[in-house]
Amino acid sequence: MADRGFIKRGAALTLLVLAAWAAFSLLRQAPFERAEGLYARGEYVSAFEIYRQLAGHGDARAQFALSRFYEQGLGQNINDMGRALGWLTEAAERGYAPAQFRLGLFYYDGQAIAEDLERAELWWGRAADQNLFEAWLRLLRLYPLRQGAASVDKKLWHMDQNIPRLEGLAEQGEAFAMVLLGNFYALGAGLDQDLDEAARRLRLAVAMGNANGQYSLARLMMASGGEVGEALELLHLAAAQGQVLAQLYLAEFYSNRKDVAGDPEQALFWTLVAVQRAAHMVEQPEKLIAERRRRLDSPTVEAIRSRARAWQAINQPLRTRAAQDLRK
Repeated sequence: MADRGFIKRGAALTLLVLAAWAAFSLLRQAPFERAEGLYARGEYVSAFEIYRQLAGHGDARAQFALSRFYEQGLGQNINDMGRALGWLTEAAERGYAPAQFRLGLFYYDGQAIAEDLERAELWWGRAADQNLFEAWLRLLRLYPLRQGAASVDKKLWHMDQNIPRLEGLAEQGEAFAMVLLGNFYALGAGLDQDLDEAARRLRLAVAMGNANGQYSLARLMMASGGEVGEALELLHLAAAQGQVLAQLYLAEFYSNRKDVAGDPEQALFWTLVAVQRAAHMVEQPEKLIAERRRRLDSPTVEAIRSRARAWQAINQPLRTRAAQDLRK
């Protein structure tokens, strides 16, 4: 009995040491990373204060985070779309691509701001100029609506001018150009729609291990009734490289909204992995997480949270070639 009590005390002491070390490690982090850690743990008030201080000193990442706090009513429980848009615009003007993407969404959807496709194109274009892949996809879908319009800023994202440039880069083995051309063909943006040619272009990028190509080909296969097993494998490969759209798609797939046997643990895992990096795309991340955890008990949720944090710690975000390579 004495030995058992000693073991219990030892285990409790170990847990205390681990907790203290975790707290010490958090304090050693840079302020923004510390705020991100607090946010991930649901400590919104503490995270808000750090974001607010950093935003006041011109940190565009913190300004974007603060805009999401005001949009969702987190931290100080203040839902203020005026402040949300103010901080979002400042972050976008400082060149932060996720903020530019989200501001484009506001102009496109006409939510809390007047609909303006010209400004949506402008902000998505600036994000695409930094190789934010989801901005490119939005521009491709915007293209039919903007044909014939005087583009605000005819730079990298102007489709008609980019096709010859992208063809040249693709011939040189540039995977990102292959992926964009594949999406051009899939959507019929600037080129006649040709799903077979789209698949061929995307498979060239997939053969090079390109995550954007893996995601795009998987989505094309899903949309055209292709082999689900191969598409799912491609999505997992892309997600493992940090492709956030693939992570979000897997979360949706496993949440039983794709007419397949659901897997709530996988759905929650991929949601947690993606949600912080996908803040510019997900409207209400906390609500989404709450929905995904409903069918799971608390110990399972905590185990999945720990697994997601561990995954994020050892997997680096997807990196693509700098945008200037596409401007050559």
